[in-house]
Amino acid sequence: MKKLVLASLFLAVSQMAMAVNWIDVGLSSKRDNEKTYIDLDTFGAVKINQNIYVSAWVKQDYPVLRRLPDGRVYSSETTLNYFDCDYRKWLIVEQHRYYNGGVIWSAKTQHSLFSSQNWDTAIPNSIGEALLEEVCTSYSIMKNQ
Repeated sequence: MKKLVLASLFLAVSQMAMAVNWIDVGLSSKRDNEKTYIDLDTFGAVKINQNIYVSAWVKQDYPVLRRLPDGRVYSSETTLNYFDCDYRKWLIVEQHRYYNGGVIWSAKTQHSLFSSQNWDTAIPNSIGEALLEEVCTSYSIMKNQ
């Protein structure tokens, strides 16, 4: 009986360790109704060459299937992003696309992490700006607690 209780406890703890805290950031496109979420549990500071960036996972759900160049379809994607809050820039570091709960395609960026100079600039009133604002504000609050 003790082994059963111990196994149940271990299973519960491992499930809690893998929990995510997806926060709805909004629609990426009114036309396609793509929903965008950010995982507040994955926030972290990344120090590269004396620069501090904030990292976080972002998820997008696509109600209309999207297609890869090879013809495979996907319905959602998660990306690991680095955000430069000072210069209002961001970079997708890693991408994973899903269909029916399984990964069908993954890639890592080949961009320079030395500086954010060549990263994407957050376009005003875009989902990119909403992500940047959410990440930078939340990180600032967590850092000052």
